[in-house]
Amino acid sequence: MGVYQRYKKKNKDGDDGKPVKEGAWFVQYPHSRDPVTGKIKYKTIFGSHSKKKADKIFRAKTDAFHEFEQFGVQIDGDMTFGELMDWGLDQEVMKAKVSAGDDKTRAKHLKNYFKNRIAIQVTPLEVNNFRRIMIKTDAPKTKKPFSGSTVNWKQGFKIQPKSSV
Repeated sequence: MGVYQRYKKKNKDGDDGKPVKEGAWFVQYPHSRDPVTGKIKYKTIFGSHSKKKADKIFRAKTDAFHEFEQFGVQIDGDMTFGELMDWGLDQEVMKAKVSAGDDKTRAKHLKNYFKNRIAIQVTPLEVNNFRRIMIKTDAPKTKKPFSGSTVNWKQGFKIQPKSSV
């Protein structure tokens, strides 16, 4: 388990030759646990051509495995944004909030905008684009555009018009 580099055999004459450390770094990390035996299963993947990047990948994969072991939480890479919103709103903590109804209403706007996008692929840029659109969209109740505080818009993110000097 860890980060290692594949050996390539090189020789001028064409035979097998002496192994030389060269090429990409690979990562072998704990992937799952066998439910019958309880033994940890490992997975080996291509890491990077940089040892530092491969080591970061190894640490992230290992940490995710240990989090799952400890807390029973595993990120579903195929979960859509809508499924993630539904899961979050279905939690008891969210249902107990006074603003639970408002949260569900606001979630509709998010789900319509991001549709069936994979949740982990939504970028901060897309979230900021959503916020800009919401500021220009009329609220159903007031018939006025949503306020910056409704979409948690920070003043520092607003694009200032260029001044002609």
